[in-house]
Amino acid sequence: MEHNFQSFAIDYFKKYLKMNGISQSDLAANLDESKQKVSNYLTGKTEFTLNKFEHFSEAMGIFILDMVSEYHQKIVLNKNVPSYVNDVKPVYETKKRDGAISEDWTEKDSRIRGLKAEVQRWIDLSEKQDKMIKRYERDIDNLERKISDLNDPGKNKQAG
Repeated sequence: MEHNFQSFAIDYFKKYLKMNGISQSDLAANLDESKQKVSNYLTGKTEFTLNKFEHFSEAMGIFILDMVSEYHQKIVLNKNVPSYVNDVKPVYETKKRDGAISEDWTEKDSRIRGLKAEVQRWIDLSEKQDKMIKRYERDIDNLERKISDLNDPGKNKQAG
């Protein structure tokens, strides 16, 4: 990730945490990371990898597309646009329970989760079909070999 976007993302995350009353400790618990690691990311001491960036975004319920769009408009196009963090209701309200963040999903988020689950079911089905096709192809190859062996009298005499 480019350094400018990295700085923008850190500010975006910090603003989101502050607006929603989420502490770094709560975020660390939700990410299953140490508070120090989370702090290092949020202060810029440790640069985000794409994987970590996605992990942080998901843990906070931030849509990456919103962040990238805002970055593009504000930084790249230099437009004064409102922040998605300020204008969009948080994806979930945080409540402290056993030191972790619980999620109260909105209806839209429930539909998105349902669609993701449906897509995953289709992917799983497709993978199962691929395995079945490979098994059938192996069976066909075995049958063709057996037919070939039966049709070749020379092989039958050698085997007998």
